[in-house]
Amino acid sequence: MAEAKNVKHVVTNVSGGPRVINAIPGVLLQNGESTDGAVEMTEAEFAVAKSTEWFKFGDKSDARPKPADKAD
Repeated sequence: MAEAKNVKHVVTNVSGGPRVINAIPGVLLQNGESTDGAVEMTEAEFAVAKSTEWFKFGDKSDARPKPADKAD
């Protein structure tokens, strides 16, 4: 069996509420909060997190959080 490939990204929570990103190790981010640097996660976890649209990946300045009252 092939070993899971890992990727690294700066992650910002744009969901409108607190969310956990399944990184290695897991990280709890409040609305609008970003990781201090790139966090490591498997490609599969990255794909899942990206599909939720709760997070933006890349430069912190690219992320615009939703208002807290609009949480999913």
